[in-house]
Amino acid sequence: MTHERPSTLRARIKRQTRLGEMLRLYRTVRGQSLRDIAPQIDIGHATLMRIETGQAFDAETLLKLWAWMLEKER
Repeated sequence: MTHERPSTLRARIKRQTRLGEMLRLYRTVRGQSLRDIAPQIDIGHATLMRIETGQAFDAETLLKLWAWMLEKER
C-alpha cells in the first residue's frame, strides 16, 4: 500500500471538496435533487452525495462526472 505525504493528501482532499461544492451549487441552482442528476451521470445518488461532501471516489466516477459536465456545456 502506498502512503501519500500529508501535503499531497491535503491537496487531493481539497480538490475533491471543491468539486463537490461546485456540483452541489450547479444542482441546487437548477432545483434538482441528487436523484434527479445521478442517473444522468450514470452513478448512484449515494455516490453523488459522497462527491458533494468531499469524500473519496474512484477514477471511473470522476470520468463519468467530467463527461456529464462537458456535455452540459454544449
